[in-house]
Amino acid sequence: MLTTSGSITRNEYSDETLIEAMRTLALERAEKYRTLLIPRFFPLSTLEETTYLGSFTWSCPSMGIRWMIEKNAIFPFGVPQSPSEFARDYLSIKYPKRLRARSKQITELRKHRAAPLYARRGEYYNCAYVDIHAAYWSILQSVGWDADYHPDMFLGKKSHCQDYPLPDHKLARNCLVTAGLTSPLTIWDGSKITQRRIGNPRPNIGIWALCQDVLHGIAVDALACGAIYIHTDGYILPRPRAQELIDRIGQWGLEGRIKYTGDTIIYGAGTYDIGEKKTKRRFIRMSADTSQVRAGDYSFLKENFSIFAKRTNLI
Repeated sequence: MLTTSGSITRNEYSDETLIEAMRTLALERAEKYRTLLIPRFFPLSTLEETTYLGSFTWSCPSMGIRWMIEKNAIFPFGVPQSPSEFARDYLSIKYPKRLRARSKQITELRKHRAAPLYARRGEYYNCAYVDIHAAYWSILQSVGWDADYHPDMFLGKKSHCQDYPLPDHKLARNCLVTAGLTSPLTIWDGSKITQRRIGNPRPNIGIWALCQDVLHGIAVDALACGAIYIHTDGYILPRPRAQELIDRIGQWGLEGRIKYTGDTIIYGAGTYDIGEKKTKRRFIRMSADTSQVRAGDYSFLKENFSIFAKRTNLI
């Protein structure tokens, strides 16, 4: 459990082994690097030393310093950590062995997947913005991080993530989904940025694929309900049909809810006004409508995923 002060206390969490192991990793990292919290990253041209560049942290091994964006820093063990570090530490302890999958299964999971996007530009009367409550986290809770998934063939649950120490921290829990992906290491060598391919000690493309397939399946349902805008797990559609979409989301075992209502302007992907809600990039009009929803038959996935989801009492 997470206390209001942002720390994990011994008497609030039953799995002492997991907590103490995570604490050890965090403290070892704090001894290796002096962490400086900054509001934003500074120009790389001011650095002459080799520095590794991450989304939340820049690390310079020769100086023994790392810079971390202050608003993203978390302090569960009294020392600053990034959400991605916390997630990786959890996975390294809970899943020390590499996940296994069949070769055909891996081939299917490696097919490119991205979150659904859809935007039909224009002005609309009386709309509702519906989203899925804690979408990625709800999917993880339903099937576990090491779900055994082969699209259109099988879906199995091996473990659970309900022992994750920071369940209420959105960034920290969402990092569990991306932690299994492999991405290049970005390096500043003092004069230019280069990238190096490195392996992932805990590769898991299955949970990413499953999350995106579920979201695309729900996006297909949203289009059937007249959606004019879709972005990952958020949907804008005519208000009279909002409950229909919420019911369809419930059939997947997830929780839909109305966040905003009102007259709407869709400028393009990621840019809209609805009622009093204004996106930061409003008034940026796109040159064309966006349609990146993967059509298909999601009945197998919906039937089997909903069994796991409903068993976790998410709805």
